[in-house]
Amino acid sequence: MITTLILKARQNIPLSVMVVAAIGLLALNPFFYMGWQSAGERQAGLADEEMIANLQLINAQTNYELSTLQAQRDDIQEGINGLTGSTAFPQEAPSTDLYTTLAAVAGTSGRQVTLSAVQSSGEAGAEEIGGSTYSRFVVDITLEGSLSNIQWFLDKMENGAFPTLRFDGVTLMKDEATSSWQGIVRLVILSGPLAQEA
Repeated sequence: MITTLILKARQNIPLSVMVVAAIGLLALNPFFYMGWQSAGERQAGLADEEMIANLQLINAQTNYELSTLQAQRDDIQEGINGLTGSTAFPQEAPSTDLYTTLAAVAGTSGRQVTLSAVQSSGEAGAEEIGGSTYSRFVVDITLEGSLSNIQWFLDKMENGAFPTLRFDGVTLMKDEATSSWQGIVRLVILSGPLAQEA
């Protein structure tokens, strides 16, 4: 039987070649399909990457557009110019008001913060901001209490009645014996502007 098939196959060589070729193509078909599918996925991925790159380019062009940057610079300069002529700077050092505010904030009900020392520093003087010179009023305070109460006190002072108040130094130390905290704080308040010398 095998011999008969071999003899018939020799007689029909073109048919045999076509059958072998068809079997080969059927066997390779899954590999061709996987390659085609993989190429399609890669093409879709490249299209997504191109879209993301285009969006990033548009965003970068917006962020670094010269006219936008110049407008931002002008806004900042306008803010600086507005601040130097602003009434946020008191015309004179608010020493009495500051001492009253310190005592009032420290004595707030439910908050135990003790002011153990309040003294005016010898470092008054002047400070230049935005091309104008302002008087500088400096007060050193020492306070005691829990860490959260000291933090609350500092927050109330920073966001309180003196818009030009800032802290030039805050040192916190814990007393291990009593578990309380001590803070040494330098407050600076600017006032002015001072008259310009001709």
